[in-house]
Amino acid sequence: MDSTVNPIDPNELRQLYYWAGLTLNASQTFEYGLKYLLWVLADRQLIDFAQDEATAIIEEQSKKTAGQVIRILTAHLTLAPEDEQAFREALNERNRFTHGFLTDKADEIADPASRNDVIREIKQIRKTLMRGDSVVRKLMPTLLALYGVAYDEFERQLYVEISSRNRNPTAGPQPE
Repeated sequence: MDSTVNPIDPNELRQLYYWAGLTLNASQTFEYGLKYLLWVLADRQLIDFAQDEATAIIEEQSKKTAGQVIRILTAHLTLAPEDEQAFREALNERNRFTHGFLTDKADEIADPASRNDVIREIKQIRKTLMRGDSVVRKLMPTLLALYGVAYDEFERQLYVEISSRNRNPTAGPQPE
């Protein structure tokens, strides 16, 4: 068999890879949101977790999996059962999707009769990831407000800090 010939017309896979790309993005957004939430809580000293360790995690200097970050968060926060379940389900689906979903489904993807079932499954995974991410987005302003921190102002300060670091990558936090 000639391995240079595509067994499937790439145009037939456009919809599948479109949804796979959106799902990968949802996975990364969820994971980054978890790390960001941990960083905010540590930075504002709302939890007993070292701010420098949280910074190392969000900047990828300390490799922590999404599951490890969730365990750190849930050890320091009391979440509503439905929020904790949303985190768990999103984590399970994130892991399933990023660790081989497409290769595990290769035969079903190759078969036009079952490809739409795979796309439906990918869409469901994405919905689960987005539910987990919505918990992160809900928690952030609520937690900060409990401690008298305006979320919009916090975001503005973070933007200023990140912008100044991008201009001078060796600089630490800059005074305003």
